This record gives sequence, structure tokens and C-alpha cells, in this order.
Amino acid sequence: AIEALGLDERVGEEGVWVIEWADRYAGRWPADRLEVHLAGSGDTRVATIRATGPRHAGLAEFLRG
Repeated sequence: AIEALGLDERVGEEGVWVIEWADRYAGRWPADRLEVHLAGSGDTRVATIRATGPRHAGLAEFLRG
């Protein structure tokens, strides 16, 4: 289970987190974050980048650039 990873104690620390199926644990993540959603099948994937707050808005624009 996600609790065994100790994420509750680490959320808010500096660094990068990559969580597959993060939507299954909605409400546990910082309000200001960068979300990357992958869609597609086979050898084709499309990444959609979304900032959920001002801290990550500039980074999202840079990555889209």
C-alpha cells in the first residue's frame, strides 16, 4: 500500500516525485505541483503537462516550449 512508502512524511521535500496512478490517491499531494499525464498506445505517447499552482507555472511553460 502507498502508506508503506512513507510518502506522507516526505511530501513537501525538495526533489522530483514520479507517481504512477497518482489519481488513485487524490488529496494526498501538494496543492502546487506539476502533473504530467501520458496517453496513447503502442509506440506512441503524448505527454500533457499541467501546473496546479504558481510555483510550477513557469516550469510547465518552459517544458512546453
